[in-house]
Amino acid sequence: AAIGRLLGEALAVTFPEGIVTGGITNPIMPGGYALAGAAAFSGAVTHTISTALLAFELTGQIVHALPVLMAVLAANAIAQSCQPSLYEGTILIKKLPYLPRILGRDIGSHCVRVEHFMNRRITMLAKDMPLEEVVKVVTSTDVAEYPLVESTESQILVGIVRRPQLVQALQVEPSSWAPGHQQGLQDILAGGCPTEPVTLTLFPETSLHQAHNLFELLNLQSLFVTSRGRAVGCVSWVEMKKAISNLTNPPAPQ
Repeated sequence: AAIGRLLGEALAVTFPEGIVTGGITNPIMPGGYALAGAAAFSGAVTHTISTALLAFELTGQIVHALPVLMAVLAANAIAQSCQPSLYEGTILIKKLPYLPRILGRDIGSHCVRVEHFMNRRITMLAKDMPLEEVVKVVTSTDVAEYPLVESTESQILVGIVRRPQLVQALQVEPSSWAPGHQQGLQDILAGGCPTEPVTLTLFPETSLHQAHNLFELLNLQSLFVTSRGRAVGCVSWVEMKKAISNLTNPPAPQ
């Protein structure tokens, strides 16, 4: 506001009679420049446009609506290309979970595909997996969910098994199993261990830009990657942040 007022006063001194356009004299109003400066500064700090509306509501002046909106848009465009917003900066300082934005198309996010940065080391559970291997997988990992595939050979993704439900099912000894029966994951699932369907997956050919939009719009934490129905990898915030970081700050060539 002070900078806008200073600019307005300077123009008022330079053009004491106002600016003549089309035979009409338009007087210089320093207060209008102060309003535009305050709204533009607030919009640049927060990366929002609603600050212009707040300025109108607080002052009750809508005469300078168009100049104020143009100033806010210009300030937003410059600020977003230079630094994060006040809210994003607070998140970064406190080291909270945060998915960076992809600003503009010049960084080549449309050319980077999921297969370039996805995590290929995923722990899968197959329906034909023996019980001993299931217990070994559960005790050696601490993931929250496991992708469930049809068989070890096909690796067709059919659902998701949550770790708490699987651990609870493993602790129950089914009385319906016959002596000598080769116990496996299929028996655990048939005994009541719940599974969840996979409603959304990524393809290896999906671009980083498309994957980022899905994570941001649907507030996702992770997605499995499938190729012709086969589970081939997983993408989480860790892989997304690393891929975006490599685009904005490419590693030095070795």
